[in-house]
Amino acid sequence: YQRRVRVKDPAKRPSVAEIKKDPFFKKAKDRQWIIDHLVHKGLTTAKRGQKVKRVPGESGRLHQTATGWEWSDDDYDERDSKPKSSDNRESSGEQERAPTGSPSTADPGNHQQLLITSQQYQATLQEAWRNLALLEQKPDISTLTEKIKEILDNLSCELKITPEVVGKLWDINKSINELIKDFDKRLPEELALKIRMRNNENRLNDICFGFTIGMDTPIQLAAELVNAGHINPKTANAASKSIQYIIDHYPVCKDTTFKLSEIGLSESEYDEAKLIGYAQLSAT
Repeated sequence: YQRRVRVKDPAKRPSVAEIKKDPFFKKAKDRQWIIDHLVHKGLTTAKRGQKVKRVPGESGRLHQTATGWEWSDDDYDERDSKPKSSDNRESSGEQERAPTGSPSTADPGNHQQLLITSQQYQATLQEAWRNLALLEQKPDISTLTEKIKEILDNLSCELKITPEVVGKLWDINKSINELIKDFDKRLPEELALKIRMRNNENRLNDICFGFTIGMDTPIQLAAELVNAGHINPKTANAASKSIQYIIDHYPVCKDTTFKLSEIGLSESEYDEAKLIGYAQLSAT
């Protein structure tokens, strides 16, 4: 019967009247009998309305079983079908959505995909410490290496491996490698700097300017910003120190937030998150 009605050519396919004379329909007792014999391998109407079940313990995929479609997903707990907590995943040493390729080949710029096992994180951290030991053999860079040590110490104490933490680790390790290969090119000929701070009307302003290596000095540049009316004379000293900080620690540190302690605010009025009494300097 099914072979006859599945003929693609309408001219060769039997008409409805002819199909009704087929022995299959003569055996049919009622509508339910036809449904049971035609779609006995499919889902009942009641089951089709059910929510797709998630089965724990397998890789995430949709597959068909004898009872219907089921979803297998590592992220669901066997007892209550609720997502596992991140603590459970970390304690088991299980890899959370590893990026495409190994940690050395995944794109560090996309922090959303940077999730690795604690073992991979520790291995990358140890590699960064080894690279730092090589970098310390370069002359006259104690200020920079001390900052790198501070960053690696903080990363060593992280309790939770988030994409942001992994991104910071890979970025610092990449910077150390680049410095080892060619320390003389640590600084470009000119740094593009940007100070974000509040103006006299308490609105955030971005002040963009260049710093030419070997020609400009932080004190000179801060004075020029004051003379041009871009920053308050009371903030010149803090701006100068922050520019020097970036110069000393680039490319390991490309931004810093500094306090404007001479502008006359009471201590309770300072708010670093909102840049009230603070300014932010970044370099590219």
